[in-house]
Amino acid sequence: MDLKAVKRRRRRLILIFAAMGFLVAAVIWGLSKLTDSAPPNPKLFPLWLVLTLLCPPSLLTFPLIDVEPSSPDFNTTWLVIALLNAGLYTLIAMIVGWLRWAPDQKPEE
Repeated sequence: MDLKAVKRRRRRLILIFAAMGFLVAAVIWGLSKLTDSAPPNPKLFPLWLVLTLLCPPSLLTFPLIDVEPSSPDFNTTWLVIALLNAGLYTLIAMIVGWLRWAPDQKPEE
């Protein structure tokens, strides 16, 4: 595979992973907004556990327990977390792309 194709595949993988990282955080934000006034539902515990594992930066919200879900600060906090998660997924995609696709080595003459 030539260098141009390798770079294109890596870039595409990075963009897809970054979008997925942002989307996971957006899903957590949406669920937090939807279940804000509801009492904790034990049936949703496995879902929250999976989402927390998919979005490690969400653990940064533990010290920010005083931020109300209906406030603009909550939205800002989750925007920062989404960007951090997208950055984490980008880093993972860069490593995977680097390990997965390497340009063809041409023998030296």
